[in-house]
Amino acid sequence: MNKSPYIAFRADGGSELGIGHIMRCLTLADRFNSMGFNILFISSPFEFSIQKKITDRGFELRFIEENKGIDSEQCINIIKDYFTKILVVDHYSLDKSWEKKLKVSVGEMVVIDDLANRHHDCDFLIDSAYGRSKRDYDKLVNVSCKLLLSADYIILRPEFSEMRSLALNKRENTSSINRVLINFGGTDTLNLSIPCIEILKRVGFMGGIDILISSAYSNLVELNDFCSNLNDVILHVDSSNVAELMLNSDLAIGSLGTSTWERCSLGLPCMSIVVADNQSNIAIQLDKYGAIDLTTIQDVENSIVSYIKSFNTEKWRLLSDKAFTLCDGNGVDNIMNSIFSSEGDANSVNLEPISIKDEELLLSWQTEEGNREFSRISQPPSQIEHHIWFEKSLKNSSRRMWIVLYQGLKCGYVRLDDLGKSEEVSVLISKKFQGLGIAFSAISILKRLSLYNDIDAEVSEENIASSHLFKRLEFSKFTPTQYRWAKP
Repeated sequence: MNKSPYIAFRADGGSELGIGHIMRCLTLADRFNSMGFNILFISSPFEFSIQKKITDRGFELRFIEENKGIDSEQCINIIKDYFTKILVVDHYSLDKSWEKKLKVSVGEMVVIDDLANRHHDCDFLIDSAYGRSKRDYDKLVNVSCKLLLSADYIILRPEFSEMRSLALNKRENTSSINRVLINFGGTDTLNLSIPCIEILKRVGFMGGIDILISSAYSNLVELNDFCSNLNDVILHVDSSNVAELMLNSDLAIGSLGTSTWERCSLGLPCMSIVVADNQSNIAIQLDKYGAIDLTTIQDVENSIVSYIKSFNTEKWRLLSDKAFTLCDGNGVDNIMNSIFSSEGDANSVNLEPISIKDEELLLSWQTEEGNREFSRISQPPSQIEHHIWFEKSLKNSSRRMWIVLYQGLKCGYVRLDDLGKSEEVSVLISKKFQGLGIAFSAISILKRLSLYNDIDAEVSEENIASSHLFKRLEFSKFTPTQYRWAKP
């Protein structure tokens, strides 16, 4: 068995199935990977272009045969070769019977579902469908399952939340439609992109047109040839700047998959067309709420004319404002906090991976009077010494560091250093936030993040407060200065 800790994903994709399951799993995988976990994808065979989305990130990919009857057995044979902390399942054809077989081989199981039409046996279930409630899963999940429901748990890449302030400013100053985004998912299964371009040109739209598509799209050559003969039409294949394209657009025409929430997070009004049966319910709800302009391919021309020829600022801004309220782009943060936070602490103490922008903040905590009294080196570092240490720490693959957030405020940091068979924990909380139980909550979260079953801590004999802290955290003292927590 590979003893390095893994997060495994079971998801499929392709030109017919689409790539939505793979893409949202990749978003979660990126976050898990930033926290120090290795990543494994288990999938049925699909196009090389989709494979590259996984392997180019350095993630492992193992294929199984497309045979539902032996799916679980094949997955078990793969999983046994890995130390799997969490298995994430994003697959409409897998249910309780499959999950029960795999559960014994992994630490925890997370299921992503948005249909609420089958039974599950898992530790966490994510369903970000708009309006989803616990009643929908009353008889579908095991009693111990933690439900992460509705729009607070929408899985979007971090750039969408990062660009919200820019989007809010842009939407406030929009007075006409100058750029349209056509966005029918990565594989545009009904081939609607070309008809929509033709309609825009036919009604005399003179602005820019962007088309988002995947290289897995079956008619990519035809679409590329079509676009190459038109001015102001840009085809974006496997784009890495989707958020930027949505930010710069004034109107979208598209389907109701994951892209719906991406557009909502940036307040981009969309003429939405249902392209699959599982989109009908969300389409009706969002249209009723006023966050989308629901239409059909038969009626889209009339809808476009109303936007292009006689722009109604009030109607457009109402759509944008409603969209903004539905999704803030922080779903991945909420998911991670729910999975890794200790019980009762999810709303107060959270962790986020440390970044280069946190260097000066860490130095300020390191140099607070009395904060290093019981450290191995009690003298506060100089700015140069701290800079050298910080740079080395970010590059050190055996060291993982997080900023501690208390009610959203940065208040300290924690780290885990890989010792081979255990990890050593270190914690530093700013003087301004000490005495609030933050260190206890932060280290409780680290117990879930640990790569091994043991965590070590070194505590000075004079540091009475820390000694009490680690005893409360169920660390056992085995030398005058060393403590160890062993996973029960």
